[in-house]
Amino acid sequence: MKKLTVCIFPDTVPRDGVLFPLVQVFDRVVYCQAVENMEIGSMHLDAMSRELIRRQLCIFFAPAPLGENRERFLALVSDLRSRRDDYASQLGALSLAGLGQPLPGQKETGSSIIASLLRGSGIEEKSARERELLLWQARLVLQLAEIYDEEQARLEQEMEKISALQDGLFAELREETGEEFALTKKLHAISTLTDSQLALRLKAWTRLLFLGTEDLPEPPHLFVTTGRDGLDRLEEQFEKLTGQPPRPLLRLPLPARPTAVEAVEDIIARRESFRGKAGDLLTGLTGLLADPAEATGDGQARFAAGDAPWAGLLEEVFPAAASGRRHLTLVHFPAISARQLFMEAFARDREALQAEVHGETKNGVLVGYLA
Repeated sequence: MKKLTVCIFPDTVPRDGVLFPLVQVFDRVVYCQAVENMEIGSMHLDAMSRELIRRQLCIFFAPAPLGENRERFLALVSDLRSRRDDYASQLGALSLAGLGQPLPGQKETGSSIIASLLRGSGIEEKSARERELLLWQARLVLQLAEIYDEEQARLEQEMEKISALQDGLFAELREETGEEFALTKKLHAISTLTDSQLALRLKAWTRLLFLGTEDLPEPPHLFVTTGRDGLDRLEEQFEKLTGQPPRPLLRLPLPARPTAVEAVEDIIARRESFRGKAGDLLTGLTGLLADPAEATGDGQARFAAGDAPWAGLLEEVFPAAASGRRHLTLVHFPAISARQLFMEAFARDREALQAEVHGETKNGVLVGYLA
């Protein structure tokens, strides 16, 4: 059976909540990285993610390797991390001048904040090629996005501790007084990405992958995002380009999480058990993904929720009461290349870089939204 590969966008760091559902179906989950050969220990990963990486179920790919400039770039990132107060506005909003939405007639020039950071770190804009500067900018935005995500995760952990303490204090007060208190709601101080922040990440990720010098060793069967806005923008742009909406393919139920007491080794063993029992179904799913234009209603029905064979096997191995459910919504964009689709949707401000590549195949693109 042909191996199935999925590429995540625009995230660059694996998370258990994304990996666990996807590895039940896919043989490899690929994350694009701004810097090649990053140490796993620097990514603040949980034990399950580290084990999936060790087993090559999750792999990394650097579309634009830095080569001899790698250490210099990492020094810049280290400086960003150590001087967080100086870059607070960038970490909070990712509003890096020159990579957001430029004003009409303006370009991303050396006057941008990113260009200043590069010069301050000894990285001059020596190359006349605009592509090189765009790649440097994309790398920095994605690195800042990682720092921002780390900050949000740390804040979330602290807020959970405060909420638990608050609940305990109010519980004691209720016991002492016999009265209810109005201030028992959970604290929700964690910010979410704004539209402009998400657009910035999508633009940076798209540029890194499609303007980089290296191609993915194996083209992924589909691209997956955890943000509905990313899929919506792809759908809107495709309809503008073709006059037709993309074709919904499947809404595939998946287990959301391992059980609370499950060890990493048991997680891997249960995955293998599930895939062994799902052999015929996975073969059918592989066929659907390989030729989505020919997908039939009968073939799709096997993977629906309810009483379908896939849902029954899922409940047998991953009971919803213990493992929860996520859903992977798959959409087919026919007769277009991934490069054209993503560049048109997320990086259209560079018309000169969107010219059709000679010989570029337009076999269609599958995109998934994991909710």
